[in-house]
Amino acid sequence: AWASSTPLGELTIGLKGGVDFEQVADSGWRQAGSAGLLLVSLQINEQWALHLNPGWGQWRPAGQPQFQASLLNVAATWAPGDQGLLFAEWQGNSRRADLGSPTVSAGGRWWLHKDTPGLDLTVGRETVSGAPTQVTLGFGWYGLGY
Repeated sequence: AWASSTPLGELTIGLKGGVDFEQVADSGWRQAGSAGLLLVSLQINEQWALHLNPGWGQWRPAGQPQFQASLLNVAATWAPGDQGLLFAEWQGNSRRADLGSPTVSAGGRWWLHKDTPGLDLTVGRETVSGAPTQVTLGFGWYGLGY
């Protein structure tokens, strides 16, 4: 990651990439897609941060033509103390028919150990009318160093 101080706060830029694999019946494993995101974060002060993650991906669903999409995630986080943070997020893409409508979510993270392992509780839903609300509980390992 690259970091720099700005008049608005600490700016951090990084990259995230991933490859999807799926196991197709009677065919073994195959690559189903890949995606990459630019991770841009602005730490305004000790409590507030803004995040912008533009990206791009391509997918090859089994039995369907390959498609590509641009991706965009926007989030804000508020950390009132050292033990956790609250967040709100919007996630969208340019291929709603294939990847779904934009989603909005909000939640919290409780650090098991500051800035490393944490538990997340999130409530979210797609922005289309009548979409169900989803509640997720997750475990993440953050702040990996090199």
